[in-house]
Amino acid sequence: MAAFAERNAADLWSYAIQFSIFSHSKAETLDVMICADLRCGIEAYSLLRDRVSSIGFSDDELIEIDDIAAEARAYNASMRPKPFKVRLIDGDKIIVLSEPG
Repeated sequence: MAAFAERNAADLWSYAIQFSIFSHSKAETLDVMICADLRCGIEAYSLLRDRVSSIGFSDDELIEIDDIAAEARAYNASMRPKPFKVRLIDGDKIIVLSEPG
């Protein structure tokens, strides 16, 4: 939860990812990695990767984690930002600006 409070807290997000890995739920790990990637990019995963490499994760485990991270990044890259509308009100005039899409 602390990772949500700090916008770019890559270190906190890296521990959130690690905790999710220990839950043995790929879906949970994917969700946490998606959030971490949105909040601070690849930095959180890089910190996690360095840490788990040094504590003895096997090559197969590292490959699985790498695959989940790639899936999270691909998911985020595929999401289009939602279109927006801006309404400017000046007295009795309303101007609506919309993002194309």
